[in-house]
Amino acid sequence: MLVALVYVTVTTVLHDVFDVRFQIALATGFVVSVALHFTLQRVFVWRHHERFALAVHHQALRYLCVCATQYGVTALSTSQLPGVLGLPVEVVYLTTMLTIAGINFVLFRGRIFHPRG
Repeated sequence: MLVALVYVTVTTVLHDVFDVRFQIALATGFVVSVALHFTLQRVFVWRHHERFALAVHHQALRYLCVCATQYGVTALSTSQLPGVLGLPVEVVYLTTMLTIAGINFVLFRGRIFHPRG
């Protein structure tokens, strides 16, 4: 929840308060939240970190692949869907982000931060 709040806050504040173009604000918010999220996942969420099946560099590689996909889907949806659906970009962004968060949890647990054996 903290990471989502950081992602939304950084993106929204840059876009709405500082008038940064949305796609640039999105990229900035994404990078900040990815760094925070990976750290929190390894240290706090998956408490079996001393027994991870994958070494940290393998986790990071898989994690970054998931993140790149997430970013691509989010960037595509926020650049195309607002015009098609007649919705504000923030509504499309929040909906996309929440949907992806659920999918990511399953991927993180089963393919990235999973314990040995």
